[in-house]
Amino acid sequence: MSLASLFVGVINLTPGQLLTGDLSLWEVFLVSRLPRLLAILCTGVGMSVAGLIMQQLCSNKFVSPTTGATISSAQLGILLALLFMPSSTLWSRALFSFAAAILGTWVFVWFIQRIRFKDAVMVPLVGIMFGNVIGGITSYLAYQYEMTQALSSWLVGHFSLVTAGGSETVNMDTGEDFGQGRFSFPGSSSESAASEETGTDTASAKGLKADGTILIQGGTFSTDTADDSIHAGGDISITAGTFQLQSGDDAIHSDSNLLIQDGDFTIPYCYEGIEVLSITIDGGTFQITSQDDGLNAAGGADSSGFGVRQQDRFASSASSDSFILINGGTFTITSQGDCIDSKTDLTINGGTLDLTCNGSGNTALDTDGSYTNNGGTVTTNDGSEENPGAMGGGQGGMGGKMGGGRQSSAAPPSSTAP
Repeated sequence: MSLASLFVGVINLTPGQLLTGDLSLWEVFLVSRLPRLLAILCTGVGMSVAGLIMQQLCSNKFVSPTTGATISSAQLGILLALLFMPSSTLWSRALFSFAAAILGTWVFVWFIQRIRFKDAVMVPLVGIMFGNVIGGITSYLAYQYEMTQALSSWLVGHFSLVTAGGSETVNMDTGEDFGQGRFSFPGSSSESAASEETGTDTASAKGLKADGTILIQGGTFSTDTADDSIHAGGDISITAGTFQLQSGDDAIHSDSNLLIQDGDFTIPYCYEGIEVLSITIDGGTFQITSQDDGLNAAGGADSSGFGVRQQDRFASSASSDSFILINGGTFTITSQGDCIDSKTDLTINGGTLDLTCNGSGNTALDTDGSYTNNGGTVTTNDGSEENPGAMGGGQGGMGGKMGGGRQSSAAPPSSTAP
């Protein structure tokens, strides 16, 4: 596995070259495709050898690491390392998990060597039962100490990327005339127009991008992008995960609907934190610092176009399709524009919201439609929870522009991605 990790690490040697297309097809094969192939081969060989060793130790052809409590023990080891050694390094946690896997496997082998089974099938069944017991203990401890997301990120994987030099390449300190050619990066409309004339492709400055639907069920995502960090032409559904997003535009953008059921979202730098046609949030933790709106749901054109790029547009412009519904979660939002901006209805059924609006002419809460709070705890620095949008004129989706343009912004924090 260490050899596989070495091959995978080669991929990170030249991310800029891979992004801008400076490599030839042969170089792309050597830098990206070949290391991944070798990593897969090493992983497959390692798993095969481990399975053979397990079968020889137990004298049973049905036994494998998955039926011998090895994987469950490794998961328990990761959780214990996160609980008792929170500041430990990656290698320390890996060694702790390895030791736990060895110990769990030894207990399983010791147990079956002392019991005579009449049927060979009983051996893996006992291993599955033992593994489920360990898995139950792991799940209990994870829920007890609120480590479920951290554990799932280890089991699912980690995604980290930087595009077009990162969010620091974006200048967001102009006034009312924003959107008039402040900057250009690979993938901007100026370069896209040039590429159409020459018939060549340009690299995208977005992070995770899909023309259709994006479904995220867990993992750790760390991005620093000049354009949207997560962008979908269709729906976005997020059920869990840890997200560290820096963006020169929107941290999360969908032309359709967004559903967030859980997750940990840290967005220290962006133009708009979440910009979607309709937003439904059932839970999660959100820390957002934005130059315009923290949460923005608007049908039609909005104000988040940068440089000479066109303004963002949604798949539907019908007002009835746009809304914000918050059923739970913890929100800490600091914005130069509106913290929460809805073109139509804004409904809060639960959750804790701490909203700070620092923009002149904007409000922490802004809605062009109805505002309903059925049980959420909302705290603002301007009292707009009593009358959303009254101070900013209620121009949903155009908060930064109608409220006097963008405010001066500080430089983005250092990149969150390696």
